Amino acid sequence: MAVKTYTSGDLSTSNPYVQMRLQVVVESQSVEKNTSSLTVRLYARRTNTGYTTYGTGTATVTVGGSTLSAAITPSQKIVYSTGNGICLLEKTATVSHDTDGKKSLTVTGKIHIATVLQSENKSCTISLPVIPRASSFTVAESECGAGQSITVSIQKQYTGFSHKLAFVLGDCKTSVTRAACAQKEETFLFSIPQEAILAIPGAARQSGTLTLTTYRGTETVGTASRTFPVTVPEDIVPQIADYAVAGTGEKAGALLAGYAKAQIRAEIQPGRGAALKKVTVTGGGYTSTLRNDAGVLHETGVLKTEGEHTFTLTVTDSRGRTASESRSLTVLPYTVPVIQSLQAWRAAKNGEEWQADEAGSGLIILPKWSITQAGSNAAIVTVQYGIKNGEKQTYDGQAVSGGTTVLSESASPESAWEIVLQVSDTVGNSAEKKVTVPTRRFAWDVRREAAGIAFGKVSETDGCTDMTGYEKTYLGPQSFLGGEGSALEKKLYFVTPDGVTYPHKVRFYGGNGESQTAVGLYDDAIGESAVGIIWNYNDVLRTLNVKIPLVSNGGISVFDTGITLDQCAYTQLVIKKKSGQNGDAIQFSDCDSGKTNWRVNAYRDVSGTDDSSLRFQADSAGDGVFGSKLILYPEGLVSATGDFETGGDTTLKGNATVNGWHYVKGQLRLDDQIRLYYNGASSLTGIIYQPNSYTINLGTYNGDDTLRYMQWLGEPSDSKRFVLRPSTNGGGYLGTTSMRWNTGFFTNTITQSDAKDKIHVRDLGQKALSFLSALRPVSFVFKDGEGGRTHLGLIAQEVAGAAEDTGMGDLSLYQAVRLDEEGNEHPYSPQAPDEQLRWGLNYQELIAPLIAAVQQLSRETQQLSREIEDLRDQLSALQQQKEENI
Repeated sequence: MAVKTYTSGDLSTSNPYVQMRLQVVVESQSVEKNTSSLTVRLYARRTNTGYTTYGTGTATVTVGGSTLSAAITPSQKIVYSTGNGICLLEKTATVSHDTDGKKSLTVTGKIHIATVLQSENKSCTISLPVIPRASSFTVAESECGAGQSITVSIQKQYTGFSHKLAFVLGDCKTSVTRAACAQKEETFLFSIPQEAILAIPGAARQSGTLTLTTYRGTETVGTASRTFPVTVPEDIVPQIADYAVAGTGEKAGALLAGYAKAQIRAEIQPGRGAALKKVTVTGGGYTSTLRNDAGVLHETGVLKTEGEHTFTLTVTDSRGRTASESRSLTVLPYTVPVIQSLQAWRAAKNGEEWQADEAGSGLIILPKWSITQAGSNAAIVTVQYGIKNGEKQTYDGQAVSGGTTVLSESASPESAWEIVLQVSDTVGNSAEKKVTVPTRRFAWDVRREAAGIAFGKVSETDGCTDMTGYEKTYLGPQSFLGGEGSALEKKLYFVTPDGVTYPHKVRFYGGNGESQTAVGLYDDAIGESAVGIIWNYNDVLRTLNVKIPLVSNGGISVFDTGITLDQCAYTQLVIKKKSGQNGDAIQFSDCDSGKTNWRVNAYRDVSGTDDSSLRFQADSAGDGVFGSKLILYPEGLVSATGDFETGGDTTLKGNATVNGWHYVKGQLRLDDQIRLYYNGASSLTGIIYQPNSYTINLGTYNGDDTLRYMQWLGEPSDSKRFVLRPSTNGGGYLGTTSMRWNTGFFTNTITQSDAKDKIHVRDLGQKALSFLSALRPVSFVFKDGEGGRTHLGLIAQEVAGAAEDTGMGDLSLYQAVRLDEEGNEHPYSPQAPDEQLRWGLNYQELIAPLIAAVQQLSRETQQLSREIEDLRDQLSALQQQKEENI
């Protein structure tokens, strides 16, 4: 059975009523030889009835470079026929196909019967059935790790074909040959070289090309290619060697909090074929990004807290692979030396023992101190003593904490002596405390020529009224001491002896709360309820009671009796007023004239309702109805009657902290930058400022602690445009794959396309048309769109598959990110399931393939147009010849 039959249309001869036809029958084809066996026929017929043409002559056909001929006899009569007519020639021929299995064949025929009929060479062109040539192949695996094998199956068109399978990924190339065998399908293992990972330095997966070349002997029959993903094995990760953490900054032979540092050493390498991308150390309260060097040497800041600190070294390479190792370092607690107390007194010797005696010449101290016991830390104690305000000598013995020490046996009781205790440690810190031992006691003592007087002690200084245990008092001519009144109302105290655990400071007491008193200072160590200052003004309701704390955690409190400075562990300032009354805690007023009363009021109305607000109120009418209010709420809000505004220009200088909402009406002028600190950060996390008079910069940091700005710019010269741009070329993105803008409106758009900015420029070639042909344009409605409108476009996942199959583009054409459970974006990973990926398309990248495809189709169209034009010319010539022969 014939493979296919081709018959031409009518071809003219010298007789307009005699037509010639050519016929080619493809009887069989040889895949092995790449040839077709043909039967070629030449027919003739008359188109009118009643006539017969015959004679002696020759029929000739040229096909595939061979000329075939047959004699024409008078018995072969050409008569009317609606079919092909009479066969004047029938011959066989064998033609070879092109290497791709195709064959375009031109067949030329001619009739010659002397004096009766003849024709010029008449041709027709046919395309023979294509003989399958190149074998195809499939790969069982969807991807393969470098250094592993894949299963390849070759589907052959002819068992006598041999093959070569080659793999190329960057500079990595390898191939295997397969000899001809009897099977039409051949399966074997093909190894992807380990060196393929060197061609994948910046990702964990990249596609290479597998090409199968089919041979018939030494002749190349054809090729078949496909891309194939190769992965970097999971065990190709950064390496950390010789990681060690050592302490530095030792004090007294130990690592102490506040002095010790950690020194980090390691040798690191990225995964084979990759580059180092990021090296970080975390621990001891620090997180540091190090240089991408193979040798790590880093010293942290001071370790401020005691205990075991763990330092983790993390290395990330350009493929995103990481490795981490941790080491620990122990830091001991440390505090500076502390002198708890220093007591000193006079003594007299009774036999071999010293006994306290205020008139004695012995000088005895009882010190108490402490230092940190760590490493070789030790106390270095120095005691100096001497007449107060005079030169001092150093005690050459050894004082012991908690024990008594005799400093001197000849300390004159006629002078006050000062003792200075200094305790240092090996670390280098010290503490110091001074005490004074007074002179011996006298009821009173007058200096020579009445130059000075002392009570309870020896008079030591001219022009001074001196009292035992207290600082000297120099009284002017208008100074008075004491006065009329009860003993309770007229008391004067100074300082209790130095060195006691709870010293009484100073007390002036001038009243008992019911008399006019200027000031009173008193001490809770004598049984009173407070320490501080009291102003009494007859009426108890107007008493102001201020307590001054003697301990470090004191505060200020205001009670019904007035303002009190008192020790308070948490509250620093408490302002209270009369319970249950809508009164004033602090009032600024002109009571006599009835003018506006300004109040600072912790608000509670008469019904007992308490909103804990702080109010500034103006009662202009004096009837309790406030014409204006400014209220501060503990939630951080501010409210006011009417608008809360800043009139005119408002200038904020220095640091201004506003919690909650701050509404500004009018102009707000900032002469410096606006610095943003997220969630109490110690360093700024965002910034807004003007680098010049025509630019506003909005800056923020990314995960690599890199600061970039978005600029709103009014050009000062040239076209004087207004421009919104990033501060560095290509330094910003507008939206992301999962968080997109809805609709953009533009008058014009310009995209970077400078040839100087591009490398590896290649023509797209015919694969652009293959890529576009593989795409599926669709209509769709966005699930989260507005209005349910129908859109036209493509599916990103399908575009990615078509691009991979045809070798067109990568993630610049389509975008994909991986979303975690909290909606945060992470770099695309081909191993991630599709439900974790968010896809998008860069439609602009489709412009170049469209142009390439249009150019290719245009060239093919032009070629077809030329061929059609040639056929038209041939048809016109035939028509003209026919008309001439009629």
